Amino acid sequence: MIMATRDAICSPPSAPGEKAINKIVDVLLSCLLMTVHLLVVATDVVVDFTSVVWRRHRRFICSRDPFSPDMVELASLTKRPSHVAFLVASSGTVPWADLARLMRWCAVTGVQSITLYDEMGRIKRQGREKLTRELSQRDLENFCWTKKAEDCSSKVKVSLVSPSDGKGELVQAAVTMAQRVRDEELNPASVDEGLIDRWLLERRDGIPDPELLIRFGEKNSSNRGFLPWQTRLTEVHDLATPPGDFVEFKDFMKVLKAYSRCEQRLGK
Repeated sequence: MIMATRDAICSPPSAPGEKAINKIVDVLLSCLLMTVHLLVVATDVVVDFTSVVWRRHRRFICSRDPFSPDMVELASLTKRPSHVAFLVASSGTVPWADLARLMRWCAVTGVQSITLYDEMGRIKRQGREKLTRELSQRDLENFCWTKKAEDCSSKVKVSLVSPSDGKGELVQAAVTMAQRVRDEELNPASVDEGLIDRWLLERRDGIPDPELLIRFGEKNSSNRGFLPWQTRLTEVHDLATPPGDFVEFKDFMKVLKAYSRCEQRLGK
């Protein structure tokens, strides 16, 4: 009786028992492999997230406040523009926060007029609403949106334009002058550059042509249809900021210094 029991205990497991053990082992191995895979994926996500956070917030680690204007540097400028235009060369999202900071810095610098432009017309359609959200109430008191019934005498004028305000205005000017010549209200001999300047100046609420055009976003050498008549004598500079990155005051200051060193010869 004892020997039979011992033989039963020491005998190899039956075939169904082997299949059950193998199934358990397979399940455990599958769980282990899945766990390793999830750990690898999670590690990649953490590394990518850490890289993005570091790239976007390194300025807060490496400097006290890279968004605050340096008044000493501003005082060193020998020449400052009174009208600055910003061209957003990007097919992606408009960097509203960057534009709001640039507007704020322009106000501190003493700029009297600001023009904002992108070739898709998003800034003209959405700019006032989006920028109002980005700027504080105190900042908004320094700006006046043109084409609105506001007193702009002591504020920085902000114009939002699109491609239709460039070539479209020139076409409209030509049509208007042709009609006046036809109606004998205008002498063809009086149609010159000065007349076109005055007509476009009235359309722009009396805002003069920009002295400085700053392009930022995707790198290229095109003005993307930005007000071709008004930029005949405009200094054009690129903002050295990668697409998707934050614009810092040092980037803006670098452009102002370059403009300050420029000597306009007006074709001479």
